[in-house]
Amino acid sequence: MDHPNRYYHNQAMVLLLTALQEEEVVTFSFRPDKLEVGLDFLNLVKAQGDIILSAHLVDENGVLELPLDIVDGESFSAPIQELEREWEELLREPSPFSSQLTQELIQWNLRCIDCCEVKLANQLQQINRFEWLRQRAEDVLFIEPAKSRLINRYTALIDTYSQQKAKSEVFHKQILQRLKELLAI
Repeated sequence: MDHPNRYYHNQAMVLLLTALQEEEVVTFSFRPDKLEVGLDFLNLVKAQGDIILSAHLVDENGVLELPLDIVDGESFSAPIQELEREWEELLREPSPFSSQLTQELIQWNLRCIDCCEVKLANQLQQINRFEWLRQRAEDVLFIEPAKSRLINRYTALIDTYSQQKAKSEVFHKQILQRLKELLAI
């Protein structure tokens, strides 16, 4: 499993250590499987009375000089493992805030869908009404300039409501998709 911290779980990691051991400078390397294991090793060296002069972590990304003040004799493994457990718990449990927000968004989307459906029904009703009026004008009126103007006016209104209805349908589909996404959370 890859960890966001590039030094955390890295098989190619090497810890280079220079220490003063019984008044002699010693350099050696260690290949820890986890960063905290390497840091625990540094604490062990210090606990044995050796003085650490330098510590470097080498991996495929380069060399990192470790600050010596992190070596204080305390174990790194236990606190890091505890943090890992806490993070895993937090990631498993849905946040009550997130859950509440999701429920509110679902309710809001449902209200939007209802409004969209009412709006679509009204737009369709208006389109049907103007189509009926246009057809009636074509069938009943015989005076040409008035007939053409009235038919053109009804046609323009039908076009306007049809465009509005098309936009409402797109918005309705978007809200339905968003609702599906929220319900999948």
